[in-house]
Amino acid sequence: MLFIKLQIKIIIMQFLYLFLFIWSKFTSKEKVENIKSVGILFLPVLGIGDLVMLSPVILKIKQAFPSAKIDLITWMPDFLDFNGVDVVSYKKVKEEKCKYDLVISPTLNLRHIPFIFLSKYWIGYFTKNKLQSNFKARGYKYDLQNKHYLTRGVKLIKSLNKEMGVKLEEEIKEKQVEYADVNLQKPDCFDSKLSNVKYLVVSVFSKSEDRQWSVEKIIRLIKEILKKGYTDKIVLIGDGSANNLSAAKNLIKLLNFSSGEIVDLTGKTTLSESSYIIKNCTLFIGLDSGPSHLAYMLAPKSLVIFVTVDPKLRLPLLKNGNKIICPYPSPPPKKPLYNGLVPVSLKNTKKCLKNITFEKVFEDLNKLMS
Repeated sequence: MLFIKLQIKIIIMQFLYLFLFIWSKFTSKEKVENIKSVGILFLPVLGIGDLVMLSPVILKIKQAFPSAKIDLITWMPDFLDFNGVDVVSYKKVKEEKCKYDLVISPTLNLRHIPFIFLSKYWIGYFTKNKLQSNFKARGYKYDLQNKHYLTRGVKLIKSLNKEMGVKLEEEIKEKQVEYADVNLQKPDCFDSKLSNVKYLVVSVFSKSEDRQWSVEKIIRLIKEILKKGYTDKIVLIGDGSANNLSAAKNLIKLLNFSSGEIVDLTGKTTLSESSYIIKNCTLFIGLDSGPSHLAYMLAPKSLVIFVTVDPKLRLPLLKNGNKIICPYPSPPPKKPLYNGLVPVSLKNTKKCLKNITFEKVFEDLNKLMS
């Protein structure tokens, strides 16, 4: 079934790629000029992690068009500071048919295609991991499985401004990339429940089975963290989806801790409030998900469990002093299981999940805390 889904999606994408290729010839421009407004596209199914990882690209686009109005067209709340880039609702742009001189798709998303008809120029990854545009630009291609997430941004920026693209490439090599600042807001409950307390932030709920580490192992790990005195309290965070609320309720029941040892904030905080909580924690543990990408930027120590992709391809390329350890299947798969198109085979994932043992994760945790 998974194979059939993949083949259907590939056929659709090939057709759409051909359509955009033909459309680009009809609307072809020799070069980009007189850009006064730019729309950067970031629609579902892209998430928190994608936006954090793409933030250096968005900052570079602003630098490439310093006098233009730059809009980030998205469904996400305004939780990152892009230094002069406005966050705009994609529904508003679509309903009001807002026009832009240039629209950019910084990563592959079929939902970005309709927006090319609202602009004079367009460039990005719409149907493949290969750049398309209606002006003279190289058809750069990025590697979905074996290169760092940010390399797709290098190709894009090079097409808009070669000098800036080369600079971003050098920053990646030096691991000195500029990411957007996270907006922090103290939650009302912080002073009464978490101020001057060593606490562990837990974000271990995933809507994808291929990323969900064993709940039994998670419980055992949390209990060992408290037993060793690494932290005194546990804070649960996550969005207010039915899946997260149910998982949090189940975890609390299985942990069977006193009310003073655990603070459940699942579905009760904004992203900026969750970020504040992560920033001030002693330790963060999570899965390959949005909160973990915030933790890389903010938490002093993070342990994040990866299953389907190599963590080296997802970690931010900066030197901020934060310590990060990412348990990964041992032995690792020959190449990351996730191909960027459809969910991976659960059969293959379960084998990798079994290879991430409690003993290995606990050993990594002790290294992190020492």
